[in-house]
Amino acid sequence: GGSRAPNMKFPAAKALEIDDSIAEAHLEMGFIEFLQRRDRAAAERQFTRALELDLDLAIGHAWYGFFLASTGRRDEAVTASSRACELDPLNPAVLVAAAGVLMEAAFVDEAVSVLLRALELAPDLPMAHSWLAGCRVLQGDYGAALASLERALTGGLVLALDQMAVAHAGAGQIAEAEAARARLEAIAVERYVPASFQAIAAFAVGDRERAIALVELALAEREPGVLLNGPVGSPGFAELV
Repeated sequence: GGSRAPNMKFPAAKALEIDDSIAEAHLEMGFIEFLQRRDRAAAERQFTRALELDLDLAIGHAWYGFFLASTGRRDEAVTASSRACELDPLNPAVLVAAAGVLMEAAFVDEAVSVLLRALELAPDLPMAHSWLAGCRVLQGDYGAALASLERALTGGLVLALDQMAVAHAGAGQIAEAEAARARLEAIAVERYVPASFQAIAAFAVGDRERAIALVELALAEREPGVLLNGPVGSPGFAELV
């Protein structure tokens, strides 16, 4: 038995034992409480404490925005995303995180605009291409999604293969979707690949039974990504989560 996932250690918790005034540590603990421990109340306390300590922490507003969007507080999430962009408008990582919040909150066109700004600043940023592909899938533009995913894969983001399966399937290219899924599963034999990513690829090619089993595994292992991967899956995938 035992978990497939790497052991999770939380240096933020240790840091806060020494100094409770480190905003970044509270921020990290907020994500841990929300995505791993599934304690929304504790997560919100950590996020709000982080921003009390450093109201100008741009990435803090973006991460809090993820929490707000994922818990259905869309208007507050959009406000947090906008604040992150205002505080650090030339930081591609902040812009990508802020765009992810907008995508999670179902403001897809707005997310695209922010991602395009990030790519103007960092044209080869794999995560920006990956999130942009997710937006294009939601917009039904599978050709544009596949072009972005090729850029993400070229940049080394092999986990984008889950979205590659989704985009090919959406475009009616079932053989290519199966090939992307097979590539991802081959990688999973060699190294840890989160079950939630494999679930997205399985669902994309119509293997619902396998997708459900993988989602159950992801939830059992308290995979952080399982709460955030719904928007990048095929239509209906979020209902499995």
